Amino acid sequence: MERIAPQLTVIFIECLRLSYHPYEWKRAITITLKKLKKEKYDNPKAYRLIALLNTYSKLLESIVARRLS
Repeated sequence: MERIAPQLTVIFIECLRLSYHPYEWKRAITITLKKLKKEKYDNPKAYRLIALLNTYSKLLESIVARRLS
């Protein structure tokens, strides 16, 4: 992290200056996991959806939230 921190700082500063949130950072991958101890898996409630979000997006959003508060 220490090696990429200066580059990320520049990217985040420019994103804030331009009011730009890259589209690639907004995308999420959703995976489906079976819930444990379910008798039947033909019911959609027997599954749990997990959204995997981009870490850079989370960092940028935390910077914006900190500035707003």
